[in-house]
Amino acid sequence: MGKNSVLLILAAALAGTLFYYNSDFFLGKKAPECSSAEAKAAVIEQAQKNIRQKLQGVDMLIGLAKLGNAQDQDIKDFLGAFGTSDQSSKFLLDKKAREKALDKENWQVRAVRTQKEDEKARSCSCSAVLVWSGPGEEREFPVSYAVELTDKPGEVYVKLEEFMGR
Repeated sequence: MGKNSVLLILAAALAGTLFYYNSDFFLGKKAPECSSAEAKAAVIEQAQKNIRQKLQGVDMLIGLAKLGNAQDQDIKDFLGAFGTSDQSSKFLLDKKAREKALDKENWQVRAVRTQKEDEKARSCSCSAVLVWSGPGEEREFPVSYAVELTDKPGEVYVKLEEFMGR
């Protein structure tokens, strides 16, 4: 065996030992952080998507009202179930204002708590308060979500588990 072969074997043994005792060196962190900027951004993005889906019901009710098949009270009842006040109900009926209200800068994730961490699966379960600030009001929504590390360093996968009755 040549000198290069011995060095190659030693390097492989060292890498194997490092990987065995400290896989973070090769894979990154063992579990993600619930409060990472990436996780918070993904929670907000998924909440926005969820709300947009729910608001399609408002648009449908407005369409039915124009045809005479739904009353204003039907729309107010839907928005009430959605968890809005009369002030924000009127606001949400305006599509342009509604889209502006759903912009990222109106949302914050606060009071983040790690509920469970699984280093082997490289995941954690989290809970937090999602705060929306709109014209003249602020609403808080409890939220729970799971965060997993992906194979790409610095990238996380977030699954919204509980938000607005979901």
